[in-house]
Amino acid sequence: MGTITALRPNKEREYLPVTETAQILRRVLKEAFPGIKFAVKTKKYSGGSSIRIEWTDGPTVAQVKDYTQVFEGAYFDSMTDYKGHQYALFDGQPVHFGADFIFENRDHGEAAITEAIDTVWSKYGVKEDKPTAHDYNQGLTWGIAVFANSTNYNCDGAQTEIRKALTERTFYPEPKKSPTRNRVTFAGENGYSKSMGTHI
Repeated sequence: MGTITALRPNKEREYLPVTETAQILRRVLKEAFPGIKFAVKTKKYSGGSSIRIEWTDGPTVAQVKDYTQVFEGAYFDSMTDYKGHQYALFDGQPVHFGADFIFENRDHGEAAITEAIDTVWSKYGVKEDKPTAHDYNQGLTWGIAVFANSTNYNCDGAQTEIRKALTERTFYPEPKKSPTRNRVTFAGENGYSKSMGTHI
């Protein structure tokens, strides 16, 4: 990745196309979550581009976002229906990453889903027979009201509660430091102010 280490010094903001941004993200993810297989896919469309990151189990979406969100080249304000640009510093030099948005999509294996079902059934003392991971994937657990036999009336249906358990559970409790990610800091946007700072 010679482009990463050869940004022109003392020049105007460097633009890194979406393909090069994806290369950087692959390196960051490999450093932060060794052993996890990520699929990093780019997409170009009229007026912009995006990156989709997919993986199974492993870290949570929140954990991955902690490493990836600074690489987004745009933001969207739904209140004003406005798409603006945001910028970063790479080794102290201004850079604009080519991917407008980065989407993180975590899938779950059968074992993880089965464990989440066990967690929900135990938590709420559900009397119905436990569904299978296949039932969950087919959406067949929507009809089970887990609060029927529980004193906790703040809970939702089984499908939602299982999804919550999956979302909150990490199979990668201690992400590693990423030297590549640490070279990047948020440098502002052309709209509302933000602050992301440096990573661990």
